[in-house]
Amino acid sequence: PIYANEVWNTQVAFRGTAQRADTLRVDIIGDQGTVVHMDGDARDLSNLPNSAFRADVREIAMGTGIHDIVAPYWPADVPMPSRLTGSVHVSGSSAGADGDLDLLSDLGDVKGTIGATGLHAGMPDAIHADLIIKNVPLDRFTGDTAMGLVSAKITGKGQALNTFDRSGSVEILP
Repeated sequence: PIYANEVWNTQVAFRGTAQRADTLRVDIIGDQGTVVHMDGDARDLSNLPNSAFRADVREIAMGTGIHDIVAPYWPADVPMPSRLTGSVHVSGSSAGADGDLDLLSDLGDVKGTIGATGLHAGMPDAIHADLIIKNVPLDRFTGDTAMGLVSAKITGKGQALNTFDRSGSVEILP
């Protein structure tokens, strides 16, 4: 069950047609810390999944309302952040999507780019990530209090993921 008692002042804006959404905007301000400011646009909406889109989450802050909604679906053995703020910018189409992340939490900070191409199947044809993580408290994930904060640069890619010849690599640098 979900017990979210945070009151959200929500404003939604849409301007456009079935072919083109010139304005998609959601603004949420909660009385217990939730903040979401998102805008975007989309083209060729009547031709899903071959539409193109852009979404900018200019600001997000996880208040008690978002936390209470997500918590019942969060894996029990994975720590859930109690503080999450940041921004996410994503654009794409069925050909692919690219995103820029800048997230801060009590489980560490993540900044960088991610992307995928060939989004026409259940799994993308190719993926890539170039991320910098900072201040990850490994003891919260492992239970080993001898481990401190970890920061690293993570670069990864995968190709031909929808074939038997799939390949990929991950590089982690301190």
